[in-house]
Amino acid sequence: LVRALVLSESRKLKEEGMDTLKETRYLGALERLRASVRKGTVSQAETLFKRLGRLEASYSSMARHYTVAPVYETTAPPWISRGKKKKASPSLASPRIVDLAWEKSPLRQVRKTLTGAYVIETTHTELSASGIWSLYTTLTQVEGAFRALKSDLGVRPVFHQTADRTRAHLFVSVLAYFLLSHIESRFRRAEDTRSWRTLRESLETYTRVTVSGSDPHTGYHYEIRDFVEPEATHKEIFRILEAASPCGRTQRRFKPETVQM
Repeated sequence: LVRALVLSESRKLKEEGMDTLKETRYLGALERLRASVRKGTVSQAETLFKRLGRLEASYSSMARHYTVAPVYETTAPPWISRGKKKKASPSLASPRIVDLAWEKSPLRQVRKTLTGAYVIETTHTELSASGIWSLYTTLTQVEGAFRALKSDLGVRPVFHQTADRTRAHLFVSVLAYFLLSHIESRFRRAEDTRSWRTLRESLETYTRVTVSGSDPHTGYHYEIRDFVEPEATHKEIFRILEAASPCGRTQRRFKPETVQM
């Protein structure tokens, strides 16, 4: 086996942001728990450890990098200082918790160093590190193709009852993927990493508007169709695809009774 260590800057930024948010929330929860301990609301070990267990379950990725310990009362209970021989109950015999302390593990810094890094393992021992990375990105493209076929391109569900219509349905989906693959290839050559889903969401705001109305004096019905003014994002997509500008305004005038249905 051959292993390649990969460091993704975008993944590093994303994971650092997520870790910072989780760590902030975890430390905030510890501060609130410590405030309860100092006020005396939480003073028994059983109650404290239950609260700590819930925090560890909620923030497991951060809790393992911190060592949390209760701080017990060091002074003797009042019934001992007064010299009474009254038998203490278990609750009085157990030391009272007066504070909460925690310490960050050195492994937390190691975690920060390795943020955004992952290992690709392959049996192709003849490949270089760049070759392994290229093969890995090809696999992600294949996975993306299946996701696109099953979602955007409508390869399923199939509601047809005959084999011929089912084959035609699948053929149209594969043909649509061929067009999608060509679009993504154009963007890769332009060093643009946007996915098909991102492109589609960007183009959702580029619409064709139909305005219609009637003239009561002449009896004519007017219909005008035109595209909205393209934004900078739309123009950039058209430029990369070397696509001609969409057809301009179209308009027609007719009398409703003359329209053939």
